Amino acid sequence: MQTEFSPTTAISDAAEFYKKWRQKKLVKKVTSEKQAKEKKRV
Repeated sequence: MQTEFSPTTAISDAAEFYKKWRQKKLVKKVTSEKQAKEKKRV
C-alpha cells in the first residue's frame, strides 16, 4: 500500500471506473431498445 496519496491516480482510477460504468449502462440501454423493437415486430 502506498503511504503517500496521489490525487492523479485516484482521479484516473475514478475516470476509468466511470467510463466502464457508462459503457455498461449504454449497452443495457441499447439491448433493451433492441428487445423492444423485436417485440414490436413480432
